[in-house]
Amino acid sequence: MKPQVEAEPREPGDPAEGDALDGGGLRSLGVDTLWALANDAFLLVATMASFLLLASELDTDGYGEYAGLYGVIGPLGGAAFAGTTLAVLQRSIRDGDGATSVARSSLSLGLLAGSVMATAAVTIASFTIDGLSVTQMALIAAAELLAAATVWISASLLQTVAGLPAASKLRICMSIIRFCVVTSLWGLGALNITNLGATLLVCYSILATITLTVVLPRHGIPVSFGLPRRDFAGASAAFAFPMSASLIQTDGDKVVMNYFGQEDTAGEYGAAFRFVMFGLLPLKALDFAAFQRFLPHDEQATGVHLRRSLGFIKLSTVLMIPIAIVLYVTAPILPKLVPGSADFSGATEMIRWLILFLPLISVSTAPNNGLLGLGRTGVRAANYASSAVLSLIIYITLIESMSWRGAIIGTIVGEIYLAAIGWGTLVYFQRRHDASVAAGPTPTPEPAPVA
Repeated sequence: MKPQVEAEPREPGDPAEGDALDGGGLRSLGVDTLWALANDAFLLVATMASFLLLASELDTDGYGEYAGLYGVIGPLGGAAFAGTTLAVLQRSIRDGDGATSVARSSLSLGLLAGSVMATAAVTIASFTIDGLSVTQMALIAAAELLAAATVWISASLLQTVAGLPAASKLRICMSIIRFCVVTSLWGLGALNITNLGATLLVCYSILATITLTVVLPRHGIPVSFGLPRRDFAGASAAFAFPMSASLIQTDGDKVVMNYFGQEDTAGEYGAAFRFVMFGLLPLKALDFAAFQRFLPHDEQATGVHLRRSLGFIKLSTVLMIPIAIVLYVTAPILPKLVPGSADFSGATEMIRWLILFLPLISVSTAPNNGLLGLGRTGVRAANYASSAVLSLIIYITLIESMSWRGAIIGTIVGEIYLAAIGWGTLVYFQRRHDASVAAGPTPTPEPAPVA
C-alpha cells in the first residue's frame, strides 16, 4: 500500500521540471546545470587549494597517505549519506512521500550510518595506512561522515521543496568553508592533517547546526529524529550500495597502493587522478542536474527511459571530447603547479592514460540511471557491485607488480564492463516494460455465479 502523501513538493509532470532529456525542459535543465556548474566551480577552487597547499606541506608519501585515507572514506561515505541524499529525491519526487516522513528518516539514518561508517573508516585505515595517527583519521572521518554528511542530506531535502538552485547555495557554502580553512591554516603556517581535520569538523558542525535550526524550518521542512521508515531505508541502501561500489572502483586503487607500501606512487597517482577529475566536473554537473529527471515514470509510455539515457549521452559527449583534448595538452602543467619539495613529475604520463576514463564515465552512467526510472534499483546496484569487484580483483592482482599501470587497467576495464552491462540491462528491462504496455492490462476474471 502506498503511504499517505503529506505534502507533495512537486508533481513529476510539472512543466517547471519538464522531461528535459526528451527535449521538453531544456531551459529548466540548463538553469539547473548552470547552478550545478557553479557548485562544482567552487568545489574545484576548494579542491585545488587543498591539493596544492597540502602538497606543498607534505612529501609525496604524506600526500599518498592522505589520498589513501580518502580512498577509505569515499566508499564508506556512499553508505553513510550519499545514498540517502538520492533516496530523498526518489521518495519525494517519484514515490510522493511527505516532507515530514522523508526528513525524519533521512536525518536519522544519516546520523546512525555516519557514526557506524566513521568508526569503520578509522578501523580500516588503521590496517592499511601506516603514516597517519588514529586521531588524524578520526577527525577527518567525523568531519566528512557526520558533520558534512548532515549538510549534504539537508541540501537534498531543500532541493525537493525549493529546487536545485537553493540546494546548490548550501553546497557551495561547504566548498567556501573548505577553501577558507585550508588557506587560513596555510597562511598561519599550521596546515597539517590534524589541524585540517579538527577545523573542518568544527566549521562543518556549525553549518550543520544552522541548517537544521534555521534553513530547513524556514522552507517548511520539519526537523525531527526517529526510527527511519523501512521503505526509505531500503531505498537508501539501494542507492548507497552502487555509489559505494563506484567509489571503490575509483578510489580503491590508492588504498591498495598504500597496503603494498607504494605511498610515493599513490601520492603521484592521487594527484593525477585529482587533475583528471577536475575535467570531469562539467559532466558531473550535468549528471547532477539531470538525475531527478530520470526518475518520473509513466506506466503507459514506451521507450522513455532508453530515450532519456541516449539523450544524456548526446549532451555529455559534446562536453567530454574538448575536455579530454585540453587535459591531454595541459598534463605537463600539473607538476609545475605544486610548490615545495614534493616531486609529482611522474603524474604527467598517468594523467594522459587516465583521460581514457572520461568518456567511459558518461557512457556507463546514463543507462544505469535509466534503470532507476524503470524501478530497477536492485539491478542497478548489482551492476555497480560486480563492476567494483572486478576492478578490485585487478587492483589486488596487478598493482603489486605493475604499480599505477595496474590501477589504470583495473579502472578502465571496470568502467567498460559497467557500461556494457548497464546498456544491456536497460535495453532488456525497457523492452519488457514496452511489451507489457502493448499487451494491455490483464483482464479481471468475472466472479463465478452463486448457486
